[in-house]
Amino acid sequence: MVYFHQFAESLGNTVDAKDPLTFNHSQEVAQISQVMARAMALSESTVDLIHLAGHLHDIGKIGIPDAILKKQGRLNREEWAWIKRHPEMGAKIVRPVTSFGVKGGVAT
Repeated sequence: MVYFHQFAESLGNTVDAKDPLTFNHSQEVAQISQVMARAMALSESTVDLIHLAGHLHDIGKIGIPDAILKKQGRLNREEWAWIKRHPEMGAKIVRPVTSFGVKGGVAT
């Protein structure tokens, strides 16, 4: 699990590096998610998985054009449609990692 964590953290850092306004965002989401999962008395393996997901939650933003991600001001409808696709793009990026317990897009 240590290697998965390091890899997930690295991917989260990649997304955060695209925009200085979101620097450390994935790290913060991972830490807050971990604290909340523990407070809910979830199993340690579930806490670990939630922590990993925090690092990866915005990974799909890699597929969003920089012009949209870094745009100043309001997004138009087409740009907003791109932003709304980032969770789907992220799911496609991590889908090959079977150790995350996902088969065909459905958690096992």
